[in-house]
Amino acid sequence: AVDAGLGELGRNGLLLTEKYGPRVRLSKVFTDLPLEPDEPIDLGAQHFCETCGKCADHCPGNALLKGDRTDQPIDVSTNPGLLKWPVNVEGCLSWWYKSGTTGCTNCIRSCSYNKPAGFMHAIVRGIIKRTSLFDGPLLKADDIMGYGKQVLHESPSEKSVGKNR
Repeated sequence: AVDAGLGELGRNGLLLTEKYGPRVRLSKVFTDLPLEPDEPIDLGAQHFCETCGKCADHCPGNALLKGDRTDQPIDVSTNPGLLKWPVNVEGCLSWWYKSGTTGCTNCIRSCSYNKPAGFMHAIVRGIIKRTSLFDGPLLKADDIMGYGKQVLHESPSEKSVGKNR
């Protein structure tokens, strides 16, 4: 999807698109039609993810890397050779199982690219696409506006002893 120019790979391991952010589902269509290949695009999302890290901060399974991108695998589910923030999918699925949920989606909800269409968000995405100089201030503005606030999930161990928050 990245090589096809649909978006960029975010810290959360998801495709970030210009219009829908991480809120996309991918599918495949097989054809023998001759098609022109598209080129990868630069939305500025990966540069913004380097500053942001909200998805990693809000991940209750600690499945998202908080540091720099790497081309090294972190477990058997991570392919080597591609510079990215690898996702610990075993940690993510383990948290789902232990917490009794079907997924928390914090990595989608907390993502700064998860914004509705609108004039101001279009301006911000345009700025991010052209320069990374304002990533820090834009991230602070995102926090001030209350975007990405999360419900605190109980850890599986807290559930088992009945603690409330």
